[in-house]
Amino acid sequence: MILSGVLLGMVSAYLIWRYLTQLDAMRKENWRQVVVAIADIKPHTIIARNMITLTLYPSENIAKDAVTDIRAVEGRVARDSIKPQDQIRTSDLVPQGHFLDLSDEIAPGKRAITIGANEVNSVGNTIMPGNRVDVLVSYHDPIINHEVTVPVLQNVRVLAVDKGVTQPADGRGASTSMTLEIPPEEGVLLTVADRTGALRVMLRTAGDDQVITTGPTSPEDILGNRRSVILEALTGVETNRVVVAQKHRTIVMYSGTISRIVSQDE
Repeated sequence: MILSGVLLGMVSAYLIWRYLTQLDAMRKENWRQVVVAIADIKPHTIIARNMITLTLYPSENIAKDAVTDIRAVEGRVARDSIKPQDQIRTSDLVPQGHFLDLSDEIAPGKRAITIGANEVNSVGNTIMPGNRVDVLVSYHDPIINHEVTVPVLQNVRVLAVDKGVTQPADGRGASTSMTLEIPPEEGVLLTVADRTGALRVMLRTAGDDQVITTGPTSPEDILGNRRSVILEALTGVETNRVVVAQKHRTIVMYSGTISRIVSQDE
């Protein structure tokens, strides 16, 4: 009786093992080798043999353009960043015979456009490739007949500075020009702004992606609540030079324009 039970158990175990082996073999038939990264591969890096390997993947989990021949990857240049265990796809690789240039840095759907840069309008020549900036324009508005300043673009990535420099080097920032990455429609807006007025660039803190809504700002907005005091003081005054005393400071104006603000001790 005991012997029969032992034999029955052994037969059952064998049948289960055989079933699982056949099932595993059937599954392996649908598995294929693909090339995967075993190291962190940075953009524009030449891929060496010790950075990649062949790994079995179920067919349903293999990327559509995954590379299956390791020789087709070795020695090629990575277009973008590739993480360990990522399948290597043909879209991750720079096409053979293609030399890397600025066009490889532009995100899909974006364009590159260049504006002038100098020490004053570009944050003291400190803007580097990879920084994000806001662009302002000051121009004469014919409708209100005043000069106004408005934000044209916000949170824009700097692709390059000066003559195509795409990587920060030696702490040098934009001194003659900067190339920005923007959608095509914003390129049209930026070109009009550049032709119409004077551009100025503001540097953003790393990680700051906040977009601020603000309207046009004119010189009148600088005076704020003091504007009514100044206009009241000017009423009926014909002289070209007007001095308006206001507590501890004196506002000196010529033809209705603030020339300087000085203390009463001057």
